[in-house]
Amino acid sequence: IKNQSFKNISFPTTSVKTRLGLNHSQVDSWIPHLLTHRLNFITLHGRTLSQGYSGTADWQEIKKAVDIATGFPIIGNGDIQSRGQGIEYCQKYGTAGALIGRAALGNPWVFADQSPSVSDRFTSALYHFQIFQKVFPHRRTDSLRRHLLAYASGLPHAKKLRQKLVRVNTLNDLLLLENDFLNC
Repeated sequence: IKNQSFKNISFPTTSVKTRLGLNHSQVDSWIPHLLTHRLNFITLHGRTLSQGYSGTADWQEIKKAVDIATGFPIIGNGDIQSRGQGIEYCQKYGTAGALIGRAALGNPWVFADQSPSVSDRFTSALYHFQIFQKVFPHRRTDSLRRHLLAYASGLPHAKKLRQKLVRVNTLNDLLLLENDFLNC
């Protein structure tokens, strides 16, 4: 997302991605401390460490960090579900940008605010699998399965499909599920 805060950044850059605090927000002391270091920008997740990914991201606390760091680029993170929402939050809370995290799992279209067809999802899952095999030719596919499951998320009969996807070990295994996927 374009913002004037980034116009003077040269690469490589140094940044920090952090949370509001451990058990409660410590933005009032944490952000000023981070600003004493030679950072190009800060990404702030709107939850505490103890919250993990539960609850709702506190964008008011992210706004407080923006106000503390006047003129310094702060990227907001937490609960952004679409590119449009990211732009809206940048404008509403004054951030230099917004990160899309979990909403992108199995949904790379989130950055273009598009809704993929079931066929698009299957094709992308295949492509994802092929890239994984190319990058990690000798690695088991256990870590890839969560991404395959994400491509099925929200489909009408996703539960049955997920039960099959967790057993996928090879590209051929995935190809055998094409009809199950497309008829989900």
